[in-house]
Amino acid sequence: MQRNTVPSRNRHLFVLLLALAWLPAPALRAHPLPQKVYDRTIVVRLTADSVVIDYHLEVDPLTAYTDLADLVSRDEIGGITRESVYQAFLDGEAPLIANNLIARLDTNVLDFVCKERRYALTDHLRCEYRFEAAWRPAPDAKHSFTFHEANFDQERGTVRLSLDASPALNLLAVTQPDEALLARASIDLREGDEERLRTARATFELPQPAPGPRQTLRDLLLFVGLSLGLVFGLAAVVKWSLKRMLR
Repeated sequence: MQRNTVPSRNRHLFVLLLALAWLPAPALRAHPLPQKVYDRTIVVRLTADSVVIDYHLEVDPLTAYTDLADLVSRDEIGGITRESVYQAFLDGEAPLIANNLIARLDTNVLDFVCKERRYALTDHLRCEYRFEAAWRPAPDAKHSFTFHEANFDQERGTVRLSLDASPALNLLAVTQPDEALLARASIDLREGDEERLRTARATFELPQPAPGPRQTLRDLLLFVGLSLGLVFGLAAVVKWSLKRMLR
């Protein structure tokens, strides 16, 4: 699935961005990233009422500069300063990333909304997002969940995807990238590995919630009432039968 981006702006917009890029960069160089490389760590968590995705994107600062022309309007880009470049990149990527988180509960498509986002700048730019999609899996039924990440599918970058669930769900089966696949270098990827790196599946059940104290008391009173009704009903039948026998 292709990312839905705004068409590239005019030449003078790129000149502005490149000028910003030549400003002093952070001094740290512990873990620099090459340009146009998009490393992602994606943690998918299933809960009783939503799917939560913690999505960490790491890029070289110059990549954020040059990508910005596809993320904001011509009017917006004129007011961007070096201090606001990273925030603009963070905000601009959020709806595009959400649009390419493809997930289904059984046959129902899930829609993700960005609930939180922030960035940190060291020797590279780290953008952290939290996306959520509300759902209502029926209790006491088996459900299937599928997830595929389709961002930056034409770009270089590593993907580390994992899936887990809250204790409220019973996971029956999970398919996700194993450690051997995650450790494989990009040049060593085999046919189908790219798809496997971006895909996770699960089969689960949502147990029926235990009744609360009020529900338990209500059920007990109903049981007592029915029992008393049955006893009095039987007593009435016996009394009527005895009367007929004594006539």
